[in-house]
Amino acid sequence: MKLYSLLACVIVGVSGTAASSLVMAQAAKSENVGAWELRVISDPITDESRTIGIIKGGENALAIKCDSPGQDSVYVHFIADEYLGEGRYRNRDLTQRFGDAVPVTQNWSYDGRGAILTSDRAVDDFSTALLTADRLALRATTFEHHQVTALFALKSDDTGEVLRRVYAGCSDTLPALTPSVG
Repeated sequence: MKLYSLLACVIVGVSGTAASSLVMAQAAKSENVGAWELRVISDPITDESRTIGIIKGGENALAIKCDSPGQDSVYVHFIADEYLGEGRYRNRDLTQRFGDAVPVTQNWSYDGRGAILTSDRAVDDFSTALLTADRLALRATTFEHHQVTALFALKSDDTGEVLRRVYAGCSDTLPALTPSVG
């Protein structure tokens, strides 16, 4: 899959149509923050805007985004370079490891080449862990039980800036981005 197509999937989300993909991609403003790309998308009909943070790991990508601004709208979207599956086996585990921390496995919703994490608490925990890690490893399992592993290099200052701007651009409440002690 070409990187352009991969990023188009991130911008419009899993349910976007080809027509809205083209319109929304044309209305995007892009800026780099370290390895991250920040995109501000403006809807040409409603003038509503939202912010997406995207980081690439090889041929895969990770996005922190919302589809429509509002409270509890931010979610995590992993986009793989191969088909993961959907339908009957839509909800499956995805393992994540932040830096040298113990790997954590959570239930994500798979759809085609993507998997999303939408639970408010899980997204807040993911964002907080993302801020303090120097790398992120994600492992998804395809519907054929093949593992897809993606690695992302992180810098906490850049990640913090991206998270602050995504949550603000999505009119969502930023979680306490300070790691808990104890």
